[in-house]
Amino acid sequence: MILVLIAAISLVIQVSLTTSSSLAAPASAVIQGALSDLAQVIGTHGPRLSAVTSDAEAIAFLTPQLGQPLMISEAIEALQTKSRPGKSGPDPEKGLRAELVESATRLVGSLVTWHWSDQALHAVETEGRDNLRTWLEQSAQAREWLTAAGPHGPLSTLSSFAETLTGLGETSPDLASGSSTPPCTDYTTHLDRTYPLLADQTTSWLGVAQQDGLPGLKRRLDDSTLSSGLSLTDQRICTRTYVQTRLYPVLRAHFVAQALQGRAEAERDAQTLTDLLRRWPERRRELYGLTRLCGTWQWSIHNHRGGHQEAKTLMTFPPPDGPPPPGLRPSKIVVLGDAIYIRWDFQGGFQEESLLFTGEGARLEGSFVNSSGAWGSITGKRTAACAR
Repeated sequence: MILVLIAAISLVIQVSLTTSSSLAAPASAVIQGALSDLAQVIGTHGPRLSAVTSDAEAIAFLTPQLGQPLMISEAIEALQTKSRPGKSGPDPEKGLRAELVESATRLVGSLVTWHWSDQALHAVETEGRDNLRTWLEQSAQAREWLTAAGPHGPLSTLSSFAETLTGLGETSPDLASGSSTPPCTDYTTHLDRTYPLLADQTTSWLGVAQQDGLPGLKRRLDDSTLSSGLSLTDQRICTRTYVQTRLYPVLRAHFVAQALQGRAEAERDAQTLTDLLRRWPERRRELYGLTRLCGTWQWSIHNHRGGHQEAKTLMTFPPPDGPPPPGLRPSKIVVLGDAIYIRWDFQGGFQEESLLFTGEGARLEGSFVNSSGAWGSITGKRTAACAR
């Protein structure tokens, strides 16, 4: 029995150390690989991403063909497996599936945000108002879905500014060729003196565009004090010139910066969520192990150092999705098959316990070692099932 315990303890520690090092050492390589794979998904499946406008469509987007390149095949397979009917007692499957569906939906939401941010950049780089208007129309349903989900604010902010840009262009349409150019020096000088800042502050043109949108910009441009000495047609020409030469370049540059920031945030979120789905099998094993340990146990502790003293105590382990119990609780629990590793951290020291399930999971047997030098054996007997 002692040899079996030693082997199990060694296995738990080796697996724990190997897992930690394998997750930490190649972290940058994993992130770079995830970014490359995700960028290929964006480039290859753009039309499919354009059609995603609901949670159900997001889950349907994750087909088995995407599992291998993204290394999330097990997660996708689990998504396509129908949930089992409810049962009495602790059931980690229900919580696991909800967690999996949420992560998968958020991943596709990030990919959709990434895709539409790219499309916004393409639209504004073509220098056409109609292209931005088309982008707004085509992305409307996706933006509505993402806004309802909550965490995809960048696309909502981007669309608001796109509305301002397209509306600003429509307030100063191109005039027919051959139109004479009126003297706009006084008009431009008055605007520059009254509103000298293009960006950086809330009172700047950019600040007004961000806070008040198109109505705020129009109030400044249509200020009646600027029309003195100019006909209505001439004032419109001067407004058009001012918008095209002063305002639009600044606002367009800000829109590009917003789109790039939105794409960067979506890339980061997609990387994080892809990595989470890659680790999902580990998470599943972890929750099943903690569910197996859940319940109340009577522990008998034999301290070999303290004159072979015996002590009995009740230990209660909550369900993995439940609130932590009051008082001192383990800082770490690892369950691998029948082997259990538990660590307690307290002021001035720690204690490590290595145990094995026996008796079809109704008993525990193992040993402990304390930083103070105490060591001994532990036996446990389940006295109550997992409390839900």
